[in-house]
Amino acid sequence: MQNDIQRVNNSLSQQMNQLNTQQQQQLSSVNSSLKQQLDTQKQQLISANQAITSTNNVLSTTVSQVSNLQTQIDGTKSDVRTVQNQLTGINGLINNITNVNAVQSADINALKAQTGQNMDGSFWCIMLKNYLKTNKITGYCTNLKMCCINQANQSKTCLNGGTQTFSETECGTFVVV
Repeated sequence: MQNDIQRVNNSLSQQMNQLNTQQQQQLSSVNSSLKQQLDTQKQQLISANQAITSTNNVLSTTVSQVSNLQTQIDGTKSDVRTVQNQLTGINGLINNITNVNAVQSADINALKAQTGQNMDGSFWCIMLKNYLKTNKITGYCTNLKMCCINQANQSKTCLNGGTQTFSETECGTFVVV
């Protein structure tokens, strides 16, 4: 009887040892598999984090480029406003010149009416030149087809009977200083 009990105990002990060995092997296999999965997930997280960092860098660069572009646009707007202001000023000058020319034309016509249209050409040129200088009228060439005053040497050129004749358009190349 004692021997039977001993045999049973030995058998049970052997079975327990086998079970323990199997469980340890299974646990070791599970641990190894879990470790491999965790390592894989860790590597995936590292890669994802690197991709996010790269994307953030691209976004940061894009934001900087957009900011620079906006600055350039603002500068261009300012340049356009400056040009518009300059054009407005130029238009004002053109209007002033037009107004001055109208006044000068009226003055010349009045002078012509006072002196008469049939005067000798050279006398008319001298009189016209003196009138223009006295009244500080500059840049004017009469369209009376009688004479013009050369800006370069202040000489007079009479169109009625002088040695040189000019068309009205050519006359426009001479101005009074």
